[in-house]
Amino acid sequence: MSVVDRKTEPVGLTLKTIFDKANTKIVDILSNTDVSRSFVERLFKGKESQFDMVLSVIKYLEADEVALIERYCEEIDMAKNFLYALEYCDRRNNLNLVERLLERSETKTLPELREMRVLYKLSLQRKRDGRKENLEKVLLEVKATQPTTSISQVFKTFVEIQIYNELKEYGIVTSIIRELRIEKIDNEFFSESFTWRLNQVQQSIALRFHADFEKSRDLAFELLRVSDSKYFHAFAHGNLGLSYAFTNKKEEALRYLNKSQQLYSETGMKNNVWNETIEFFRISWGQPLKLEEISSLKNAALRLIKLGKNYQSIKILDKIDEVEGKSPMSLYLRGLATQDESFHWRSLEMYIRDRGDKLFGILPRNELIRLNQNQYGVNALYNILSTK
Repeated sequence: MSVVDRKTEPVGLTLKTIFDKANTKIVDILSNTDVSRSFVERLFKGKESQFDMVLSVIKYLEADEVALIERYCEEIDMAKNFLYALEYCDRRNNLNLVERLLERSETKTLPELREMRVLYKLSLQRKRDGRKENLEKVLLEVKATQPTTSISQVFKTFVEIQIYNELKEYGIVTSIIRELRIEKIDNEFFSESFTWRLNQVQQSIALRFHADFEKSRDLAFELLRVSDSKYFHAFAHGNLGLSYAFTNKKEEALRYLNKSQQLYSETGMKNNVWNETIEFFRISWGQPLKLEEISSLKNAALRLIKLGKNYQSIKILDKIDEVEGKSPMSLYLRGLATQDESFHWRSLEMYIRDRGDKLFGILPRNELIRLNQNQYGVNALYNILSTK
């Protein structure tokens, strides 16, 4: 990957320097990207150029996408470029840059941009505050919008889908997805972006709500095939890792989870959840992690259980519950430490009824079956989401 040193010059000039050092020709760019010679010449003079085409040149030259796009977002002034940049940054959850782009584009009059700015603001509000009351408030505001352009109409539906997904109204999500018509968008950048977003939602529902490993993997492999975005690849690798972890395919699980973590890092995103998840599975599988090397208190409690130090584990869980309140994971761990099935029942109920998470609900379900609890009753609770 090329190192970017000139942080104040136009991005186009930086790309020209990278191009010159790469010992390549303009015809190579033309044959591998959907741009013209006049476009490349204009870009290499440092002139503002169409966002999605600049992105394709950055990727072809294997330049530092994160650094260059962040710089380009500060350079752009054309209304259409703000539209592209907002979509790019919103889908990658670069919230600070979305906020900055919204501020800088305030005076632009392009109808599509004006409609989309309203929706990106609401999307930002959703991501900044995931409490149920805020999500419901944002949902009402989204529904009140009346976009007229095809891109903003479809994006409005996506914001609704994302909110309903967080509210665990999966039946509504599935119903809305059936009515989604991405194909009516004739802009390739947005059509692709929305297709990738849709795949993300479908993966999450298949994996977390249905624990349908085969379907979630098919969707993940499809996203890897059709998307050229490291962010979407990171997402797909993470779900593949989880799907293999819960079928006890340890090598595949760790390979995909570690790859996901690597890709998130390369996109400039920290994902501490994966660190804890990888740690959790390694401990669950009996890998001898040292206590002092474990980053998560819950994982430390699990390691102590594996070492037979149940009293010490319970003391840690008491502290966690005091600070964070009871969670299905802490109840599951307490059940492991005490061999008391009542904790696993409460954990399973919280995973299923409160979180709609059949994936992690597998953990207490399996323990209840191992503890000789009524298998019919266990599975009835576990599968209650299927009838929601």
